[in-house]
Amino acid sequence: MAFFDATESDWPQPVLNKIYYSTANTLSVYSEFIGSDGFNCNWNTTPNENTTKFKLCRHGQVTSANGTIQPMAGNSTPRQCSFSIVAAPGYQIEFYCSAINLKSYDSIFQVAGTTSILSSGDVVEANKPYFSTAENEVVIASNLGKGDWIDCKWTTLRRENKTNFKLCRDGEATSAIGTITPTSDFKIHSIVCIFIIEAPADQRIEISCTDVDITEYESYLEISGITEYTVPETMPVINEVYHSDSNNKVVLAWPPKCPPRIGSAASGRSRQRRTGSIYINVIFHGDRLILTFS
Repeated sequence: MAFFDATESDWPQPVLNKIYYSTANTLSVYSEFIGSDGFNCNWNTTPNENTTKFKLCRHGQVTSANGTIQPMAGNSTPRQCSFSIVAAPGYQIEFYCSAINLKSYDSIFQVAGTTSILSSGDVVEANKPYFSTAENEVVIASNLGKGDWIDCKWTTLRRENKTNFKLCRDGEATSAIGTITPTSDFKIHSIVCIFIIEAPADQRIEISCTDVDITEYESYLEISGITEYTVPETMPVINEVYHSDSNNKVVLAWPPKCPPRIGSAASGRSRQRRTGSIYINVIFHGDRLILTFS
């Protein structure tokens, strides 16, 4: 027996006398019984709270322009819960945690839907901002027990109509021309990020690098979908113009000496595919690049 569309899950069956909450306004029960097995559950409905102070396992999906998220008080056993923040069209979510204290080896606190990619084994870093992708939804997955604590907040910012973009800050561009450069975070953190340039189906994208300075052992740059052939593990040629192919899916790679697994989140290689898009996936450890496109 299991609950679906709830803020937390317990398998193979719900815990007796434990209160479960729906993520939004629906909750489904799945059951399979044999013989004399049975259950007795009760529910009631409550109005949505007018608050910006949210609790893991109590609240599921919110659309507030800003707010905070913390664990519920009194957790004596680990609780696996999800929480998502959805921004209005034309806005971007900035998510930030001032405190992350996980005491148990199997405690989990992860974030998805951000321009910085976190693999399944990574934990969100405290005091570092994360920004939502064009999908405008940040999803939290957590498994927190007694003594674990997180304190996070978010705000929503209107997306600017601009041509100068920052890797890991901006996730997608639809402008006809533009420039993409790293943020200052590269000097502090090892970051895996995705940036997508999307053009109409009847257009081609031209992209060139006026400055690429990749010297760190584990840094690499990959742009996928260009018509020009590039030898693996070679740097893009400075000021050479690369063109998107008929599908506008481009690859320009600078893998580390010990390449990450193809398709893994750690490699930063997107498995997404869109017609009329150019994909730039980068891992940086304090390096520099400037890409221009038109």
